Amino acid sequence: MKLHLVDDGVPSISLDIMLEACKKRSLDYIVHEAGTFVFEPERKASPGDLLFRPAVSSAALRVEQYLFQPGVSTFYNDPFGIYYTSNNATALYEQHEIPIPRSFYLHNRSPNVLDYYVEQLGGYPVILKVLGYSGGVGVMKLDSSESLYSVVDFVCANGTVPLLSTFIPNAVHWRCVVVGSDVVAAYINPPIKDDFRTFGTTNKDEVFTSAGEAIDAISVKAVSLLGNEFGGVDVLQHPSGRCYVLEANFPCYYAHAQEIGGIDVAGKMVDYLINKQSSIG
Repeated sequence: MKLHLVDDGVPSISLDIMLEACKKRSLDYIVHEAGTFVFEPERKASPGDLLFRPAVSSAALRVEQYLFQPGVSTFYNDPFGIYYTSNNATALYEQHEIPIPRSFYLHNRSPNVLDYYVEQLGGYPVILKVLGYSGGVGVMKLDSSESLYSVVDFVCANGTVPLLSTFIPNAVHWRCVVVGSDVVAAYINPPIKDDFRTFGTTNKDEVFTSAGEAIDAISVKAVSLLGNEFGGVDVLQHPSGRCYVLEANFPCYYAHAQEIGGIDVAGKMVDYLINKQSSIG
C-alpha cells in the first residue's frame, strides 16, 4: 500500500503533515509534481494504493485522474467520481434544502435585472462574489446601485459571471473540515479589522473538534452532495442561530486546524483512506 499525493505548488505544510502522518503509520508515499509529470503507465497507482490531490489546479486534477484505477482508495464517494464535478453547487444545495444565502448568477447584468435581484435579496448591502479565489479575494460588499452597476460592469468585462448574494450581518464564520461522515476540526474565522471579511484564526482557543451538531450535520451533507468524502466547508452562523453554507471546497487547506489547534487532521485523513481501502479489498 502506498499513498500517492499530487502537488502543484501547495503550501509546504500541507505536504509536510501528510508525509509525517504516513511515516507514523509506516506507510509508503510518493509525491507527483503536476507541472513535470510524465503520463507513463508505470506511474499509475496500483489497486490497494491510496490517492489524494491536495493541489487545486486543472493540471493536478488531470494527473490525479491519470493515476487512478479501480481498487485505489480516494476521497470520492463514487468509484468513478474522480471524473465528475458539479458546476453549480448553489442550485444543488437548494434542491437538497441546505440553507444558503439567497443568490443569483449575473449572466444578465442590465440595471433593471440587478435592481430586481437586489429587491429579492432584501435590499442593500449585497455581496458580489467572483468565483475561483480564496482568502476573501473577490468578495465585495456593495451598498448602493451606483457601486453595484459599475463594479458588475468591470467584473463582467472579461467574461466572468459573478454571484450576487444576500449579506448576512453579525454572523460567526466557521470553517469545518470534513472527513467521511464527521467534522474532524472546526475553527472560527474572526473579522479583519475595518473589513467585513474574515481570516483564519491564530487563536488555539478558537479551534475545536466540532462546530456543534447542526453545523456539523450540514457541513457533512454539503461535502457529500458534491460527491466527496473530504472537504472544507464555510458556514455563517447568524445570531438568531440560523446557519448558511457559503461553500464546500475540495480539496481544501486542511493544515490550519492542525497548525493552530493541534488537531491531527492529516492523520485522520490518512486513516480514513486506509480504512476505506480495507473495505474495497
